[in-house]
Amino acid sequence: MRCYRNFSLFCISLAFILNTNQSAAYSQFTNVSFDKVTIKDGLSQSTVNSIIQDKHGFMWFATYGGLNKYDGYSFTVYQNDESDSTSIGNN
Repeated sequence: MRCYRNFSLFCISLAFILNTNQSAAYSQFTNVSFDKVTIKDGLSQSTVNSIIQDKHGFMWFATYGGLNKYDGYSFTVYQNDESDSTSIGNN
């Protein structure tokens, strides 16, 4: 019984070690950089409530001043226009 328990512990430990080494071999180191964007760059407001990236690579910033689409170079701001029924529902 004791031999079986030691063997089980050995197998679990071995599986853990092999799994850890395998995941380390597949990990990749990438250089990540961040750029600060501000109102001077075209952002509608300095307080950002939410950020998301879509499948096309555009970054979307939700602010109280509107919805901001960033293509890496410039912003397109979408704001609520009460006279336009096709504009976004709310800033």
